[in-house]
Amino acid sequence: IVDEKDSRIMRKADKSKAEKGMYKIYTEGLDNDKDGKYNEDPVGGTNIGINFPHLHKPFTKTGGIWPGSADESYAIMKFINEHPEIAMTMTYGSSNFCLIPPKGGRKGSVDLSRIKLDKGQAEMLSAEAGKYYTMKEIIEMAKRVVPPGMEVTESLVASFLGLGAIVNPLTKDLKFYKTLSEDYKEYLKSKKMDAKRLDPEKAKDGSFELWSYYHLGVPTFSMDFWTLPKPAEKKKSKGLSLDKLEKMSKEDFLKLSNSEVDSFLVENKAPKQFNATRVKKMMEEGKMTPEKMAEMFKKGQKSKNGKSSNEKLKALLAYSDAQLNGKGFVNWKSYNHPDFGEVEIGGEVPFVNNTPKAEMLDSLLSTQVPWVYELIQKLPDLKIVKSTVKSQGGNVYKIEVWVENKSFLPFPTAMGKKNGHVQVAVLELAGKMEVLSGKKRTPIRNLDGNSIVKYSWLVQSDTNQNIQIKLSSANAGGDSKQLKLGGK
Repeated sequence: IVDEKDSRIMRKADKSKAEKGMYKIYTEGLDNDKDGKYNEDPVGGTNIGINFPHLHKPFTKTGGIWPGSADESYAIMKFINEHPEIAMTMTYGSSNFCLIPPKGGRKGSVDLSRIKLDKGQAEMLSAEAGKYYTMKEIIEMAKRVVPPGMEVTESLVASFLGLGAIVNPLTKDLKFYKTLSEDYKEYLKSKKMDAKRLDPEKAKDGSFELWSYYHLGVPTFSMDFWTLPKPAEKKKSKGLSLDKLEKMSKEDFLKLSNSEVDSFLVENKAPKQFNATRVKKMMEEGKMTPEKMAEMFKKGQKSKNGKSSNEKLKALLAYSDAQLNGKGFVNWKSYNHPDFGEVEIGGEVPFVNNTPKAEMLDSLLSTQVPWVYELIQKLPDLKIVKSTVKSQGGNVYKIEVWVENKSFLPFPTAMGKKNGHVQVAVLELAGKMEVLSGKKRTPIRNLDGNSIVKYSWLVQSDTNQNIQIKLSSANAGGDSKQLKLGGK
């Protein structure tokens, strides 16, 4: 039906208000093949942006027959797998992980704190069938049954148990994404480019950025550069807003008076059973957080009008009227259609909602692209910060080495640690000696940002010599130090 506030907007009829639909919207065109369907045939071709493995949907109109079925996407995957030194990826497209951290909420993600074993799995692990175990507990059980020297990892256990793919970002990774998101917003503010805008799109199933995060396990970022600006708000709530709620801590929320919370709930059309007392109790019990609550209300507002399509259209109309002299939307007008008879044609002009004006391009790019260099400074950087050698007598020496990740981002990401794709760093003792305790080549599997870990060895050497301690990694830097065994 026609929106009562703006006749250019078509909205879905609300059955709860006894509204009756008056129009059906089609993409403009004809029934060329006379099969009773209009514009049903796709333009054709594969969108390489969604032709990657993670959550890929085969045999769709634009996703391709299989992941990598397009030459371009296959070449990208081949190149990346041949270059383990790649430490980070950046996608320029429709999502924006710099501004808004990767979204969760997909069904199918495995709860690693509650894994139920079937009868066969339980027998193999000497466990109890039907009982819930944590991933850590299962790893310890698996260590007792695998061949000596075989490493038991989460990815190995997940594969053995058939747990399926992880489909939501890991909590530990979201922490650094949120920190960097706030940094990016401050950066945009310093560049006077922090005007309110519509949220970027979520990363699509089969997209490069999802494959990069979930499969490659490297820090994965994306930028969309521009979306339609948010229309100016005609009235602002004097009390609690969704934006304020989203940034609140649980403690700050609980300090609000019941009347403030109730006013907020009424204003945002919460179900009647939700009141201040009940919501505060949910907060205290950990069943709800301010951020989750804000997200829930935002989703509810969007779903009422067809997944925020009205929000986007209202933003487009405001932008078209203010910036394009109305040329971003074709007003509805009567037309005699060869198949339908009398219809109305019109609507938004293609690509207006994601294409900025030409004169904006230089400033959008010159301001936002340099953020990549800021992210590079955050990449893991492993260094040897201290090394000592102490004689234990009998030509035996104790070597201790401290390795620090001198940067902000962890090595690797939590997802990289889980999927095992990122190559481990290696700490190696080079020289003529017998290693009595420890390994001559010691793997460093993970090291959080701005943290230090100590490694130690007992070695035996019958000669005075200088030995080399080498720290190497494919994508997190390296270092080397020299130590003297024996002599003064």
